[in-house]
Amino acid sequence: MKPSFRSTLRTWLASRKGILGCLVLAGILFPLLEFLYYGSVRSAGYGMIVFAFCLLLAGIPDLISFRRRHGLLFLAAAADSFSDDLLPAPSGQIEKDYQGLIRSLCRKLTEQTSQTEQKSSLQMEYYTTWVHQIKTPISALRLLLQQEKSRGTKTSQMEQELFRIEQYSNMVLQYLRIEDMSNDLVLSECNLDRLLKQVIRKYSSLFILKKLTLKYEEITQSVLTDEKWLAVIIEQILSNALKYTNQGYIHIWFDAADHALVIEDTGIGILPEDVARIFERGFTGQNGRISGQATGLGLFLCKRAADRLGHRLAVTSEVGKGTSVRIRFSMERLEVFE
Repeated sequence: MKPSFRSTLRTWLASRKGILGCLVLAGILFPLLEFLYYGSVRSAGYGMIVFAFCLLLAGIPDLISFRRRHGLLFLAAAADSFSDDLLPAPSGQIEKDYQGLIRSLCRKLTEQTSQTEQKSSLQMEYYTTWVHQIKTPISALRLLLQQEKSRGTKTSQMEQELFRIEQYSNMVLQYLRIEDMSNDLVLSECNLDRLLKQVIRKYSSLFILKKLTLKYEEITQSVLTDEKWLAVIIEQILSNALKYTNQGYIHIWFDAADHALVIEDTGIGILPEDVARIFERGFTGQNGRISGQATGLGLFLCKRAADRLGHRLAVTSEVGKGTSVRIRFSMERLEVFE
């Protein structure tokens, strides 16, 4: 879509204001001098008409040329990628130099983008390999702990720490994949009750270790989502609830009126000034500084994944009383891309 004629005219007048100002001044002075010399108003009027006609004769072709060139540059700026074909032919040496500078900068940008993508690809490959490799010793440690447990050795604390190592390893992989998660989406109807029970089973040992009560209300709701990424979101929220709740309970239920899954805890809560920033990358807040365990990535990943899936996260909290997190599911169209 090209710019409107009115917009082009304003731009043309602004770019030619110096020359137009001089010409208008000359158009006033020339008839004035003619009037003073001949003493005839008619002669001065003829002079103004001739001058105005010459001004239009020179200005209209320049305006037409300017509009064509401005439209081409407007389209070039709106294009997804740069191409020499989109640029108008230079009208002088200065424009030719500017276009040469643009081409040079575009070449450098393309080279830098290519190098960045290559480095990112290598980094992704390295950390993906690292995560998969570290799962081997984690599995071996888990097997050894099971053997120790069968001999009567208390291993609950070690199991908890091993579980955290596994969580952080998976978080690395999720963090790397979050930007390109659209390539990994499989949208389908997901039974929330089944998914939640799988997640709760995974965290059951932490409930037992911390002696926390689980209040779970049966959910019959199904939602359109990507099951794997929704599980990532729920796991992170439940993990935070377990981390910052030392006594009381965790309540999981579905609010049909709000079409939202609610995870509430009776934990330490979040400061009011921190609530607005908990989804920022790297933000740990007061709780993170106290515990020393927060990375500032978990809720950031949740927010990015939820946004890509068309879900909405809402957090309310009161210090000393607990936190409530809502995952609102779209009741209409699912927005997959940003």
